[in-house]
Amino acid sequence: DGERVDFWIDREDHLPVKIITYRDFRHGKGLEPSDTWDLSQYQRMNGIQIPYLISTTMLSNPPSIRRGLPVLNPKLRPDLFTTPPHFEDGPDAWKGK
Repeated sequence: DGERVDFWIDREDHLPVKIITYRDFRHGKGLEPSDTWDLSQYQRMNGIQIPYLISTTMLSNPPSIRRGLPVLNPKLRPDLFTTPPHFEDGPDAWKGK
């Protein structure tokens, strides 16, 4: 649909090290880079390699860096999808016990 995604793969361990998305911004230049994710410092979690450091550059936002491992299959509140948390409940209101 007029979009493109490039995956850069490490030659030795075959893990993705960069992902670039392209879009047509209708400036007459065709597809241009829009978002870039640099993935590094992989660590094993539950038997798979997960990037510890993710640097993002998005055309619409200033560059950002995230450090840390995600939580795989987190426990959710049993009623999360029937009673969504309120903003006032804080950032962890979705978590189960």
